[in-house]
Amino acid sequence: MTIYDLLRNTKPNQRHYINVETWELFDMKKFDREYYQKHPDAKNYFGILPDDVHLPVFELPTYEEMDHKEIMRFYVREFVYEPEYRKALFDILKRYEYMDAFYEKLKEFGLYEDYCDATDGLYNDILYEWADKNNIDLSKI
Repeated sequence: MTIYDLLRNTKPNQRHYINVETWELFDMKKFDREYYQKHPDAKNYFGILPDDVHLPVFELPTYEEMDHKEIMRFYVREFVYEPEYRKALFDILKRYEYMDAFYEKLKEFGLYEDYCDATDGLYNDILYEWADKNNIDLSKI
């Protein structure tokens, strides 16, 4: 799985963390469990590193920070020419919960790989904006 796949599949209320020295995902839930077992009197701020812990870990962009629906609309507008496919995909995007259904329909139509290729650049832009905001050097990836 690429970082673009991870961003592309981030859903509401999901949080992903990455260690920017190793570029590996960081399991914050596991860290929280282990840390608070060892430090039962510590203030419990799940999902936030305690002040006494200094790790090169950052939260990746959240669902709320990425406009998946607009990215999907862009793809359909610019890359899907079959009227039946366009209608089906735009109809899915009218739903509140649309991501899984949209991806399933892309796979059914044989368009999922094309969608990934077409949108990697947009997710790359999101990643670079995130890196700039957090002063992270992406040249080491």
